[in-house]
Amino acid sequence: MAVRGGLALLDHRRSHCELITPDTLNDGTRLRYAKGLALSPVAGHRTIHHSGGINGFRSDLAWFPDDSAIIVVLVNTSGPVNPGGILSAMAERLLGKREPAPGRPIAGDLAEFAGAWRGLGRGNPLVIRTSVDSAGLSFQAQGPGAGPGQQRRLRRLGSDSFAAGETLLTFLREGGRVVKLRFDEVSIVSTLDRQP
Repeated sequence: MAVRGGLALLDHRRSHCELITPDTLNDGTRLRYAKGLALSPVAGHRTIHHSGGINGFRSDLAWFPDDSAIIVVLVNTSGPVNPGGILSAMAERLLGKREPAPGRPIAGDLAEFAGAWRGLGRGNPLVIRTSVDSAGLSFQAQGPGAGPGQQRRLRRLGSDSFAAGETLLTFLREGGRVVKLRFDEVSIVSTLDRQP
C-alpha cells in the first residue's frame, strides 16, 4: 500500500483480487458475487460483469477474460428493455453460445421438490413455486427482482441441486425431509421456507 499526501492508496493487485473474489455466507455458501461484480457465465463464457439502473437508464457491462472481449450495453429507458438480454444475445452472436454441461438424469420421485417456498429477496417478499410434470421439474419466481417470472425448466446438477440458465436452486434437508430452498440468481441469494 502506498501513501501519498497523507492518503493511503490501495495496492491495485490486492484490490483487484478482492473485487473478483466471491464472498462466502455465514453458513458456508459460496456466492457468485464479489464486491458488486458478478462472476457467472454469459452465453456459456466465463464472465465478470455488472449491471445497474437508475432514473430511466439501465446498463450492463461484461468482460470475457478468456475471449479478450468486453461488451457494454447502455439503455436509455427503464421500460421493459432488458440490457442483460441484449448483452447475452450480443455475446452469443460475437463469441458463440457454449451449451451448459448436460444435467444428470432425473431418477426417482421429484414430488418431494414440488411446492411453494417463501422468504425475502433483496428485502422484498419472494415466492418460488416448484412443480413436477412428465418432463421433470420446473419453477416460477414471483416478487420484485425475481427474474422473468415465467415457468422455467430445471436441469439436475446433483442430488438436490438444479439449474435453469444462471439460476441455481438447492433444496435443503432436515431429518431427511426437504424443508428449505436456496435460490441463487447471482446477485440474489435467499433461503426460502417451504409453505404448508
